Amino acid sequence: MTLCIAWKQNAKICFASDSRLTIRQGIDYVTTSDSAPKIFSIPVRIYEAGTQHNLLYDKDWGFCLAGGYVSASGYSDTLSELLSNLQIVPSISIIDYEKIINIAYKIYLQISNELIQQRQYGALCKILITGICPSSNKTFIYEFGYTSKNYTDVQFYMKEIDIDKELIVYLGDKAAINSFNQKICTWPPKLNHLKCLKDICNDSDIPTVGGRLQYGVLDISHPKHFSIFGILESELEFDGMFWSIKDNFLFRSINLPPQLFEGDIHVQKTYVTPFDIERNLLFDEAEIKNEEEQKLRLEKKNEL
Repeated sequence: MTLCIAWKQNAKICFASDSRLTIRQGIDYVTTSDSAPKIFSIPVRIYEAGTQHNLLYDKDWGFCLAGGYVSASGYSDTLSELLSNLQIVPSISIIDYEKIINIAYKIYLQISNELIQQRQYGALCKILITGICPSSNKTFIYEFGYTSKNYTDVQFYMKEIDIDKELIVYLGDKAAINSFNQKICTWPPKLNHLKCLKDICNDSDIPTVGGRLQYGVLDISHPKHFSIFGILESELEFDGMFWSIKDNFLFRSINLPPQLFEGDIHVQKTYVTPFDIERNLLFDEAEIKNEEEQKLRLEKKNEL
């Protein structure tokens, strides 16, 4: 399963998720991966009909998923290819987000119905998709999903979500959703959304959610609208002599090597730092551990 959340922060819409994939064996869940991408950027390009060079609209929409990973990742690839090749006749058509969403939903239905015909019920997925309307600049979120009773009589749905009313939108494991609600609703607030999600990822009582965090933001002021951000997380590291802080630059759960940011051509990616307080505490912990290591070395030296 998974836990994907969406919420509004000022005028921005944020997506966050874990990175774990699991399979069920009896009553237990077995982790198959802790580094599965679950948040995607979908290019939406609209051309004047009959041309491939008169580009009328070129922005990115956001997409996150829960459920059957193989079908969901295939859906995101198909969606990216098809929505990046849209055409209209400007004199008779209006670029409207609802028309584009309907195309996305028809693709979702086609892939899902083929899975049902193959009796691959466990591969069905639910998704959230967000973007900004090309004509009105309206921000929107849609959920594509399904309801069923033991995978019989599967009914699909598409619904637009009022993020100002819902505040937080969830996809995924019910136990994880309940835990998140308990953490985020404490007063005074102690944890932000990403810290709550990280706590759940570290909770052994919720085995279907885990791995590292993923984070994307829809922002009308950004040139491409939707961006996937890296997340800076830190940990203690011991080199045999001293304890120090190791910073991990995580992008879609992958710890990117420092070499990618060096040289004449390098990766430029923005990172968020939601765990600054925890990082500062690690410095204090490292100092204590180094003092203990120094005492041990002195004791061993005196014994000699």
